Amino acid sequence: MFVENRESFSFFFNDHKWSQVINSLEYEKIRSNHLPPQFSVIICNVPTGKDINLLLDDIINDYANMINAFRLSIKNQLPTTIVRLNLTCIKTIDELLSKKFIYIDNARLPVTEYLASTEVLICSKCFQIGHFRSTCKSLLEYCKVCGIGTDDVKQHKDVCNSKRCCVRCSGDHNLNDYRCPDINLIVLY
Repeated sequence: MFVENRESFSFFFNDHKWSQVINSLEYEKIRSNHLPPQFSVIICNVPTGKDINLLLDDIINDYANMINAFRLSIKNQLPTTIVRLNLTCIKTIDELLSKKFIYIDNARLPVTEYLASTEVLICSKCFQIGHFRSTCKSLLEYCKVCGIGTDDVKQHKDVCNSKRCCVRCSGDHNLNDYRCPDINLIVLY
């Protein structure tokens, strides 16, 4: 099932909104382990020794609509100090993000938006979307920081003003940044 926005998803995620039978057939509603990224926040600096279930219990005392928590890991499945929290209430998500911190065991831990990685093909020569460097038709190579086209990007690094400017949207971010509206448009569809 597809929905248009977070509010619709939150409505349909609630089991009480669903009938047990559809067209006289019983069904089982199966959920994935994670909610979509729009329903997640991350907490940083959580000690790796802190049990994730105890952490979740502590958070549920203040935020009852917490679904689950997952510690993010790096290669070789080594745990990090970053924990992803899944919530069903948009109001709570917005509240946590506006506070920017959460208190757990007398520790003030930063809360930020969870941004999922994008799977978009971006050329490393011209930074346009949809092709590889080997098939790029651009005559110039572009600096991934300032977005200026040049014949020799290595020489340009010495004179680069380091002011971020996206080639695609002129936004204040690096050319391969997931915050680019053009990349987000591709990810949405």
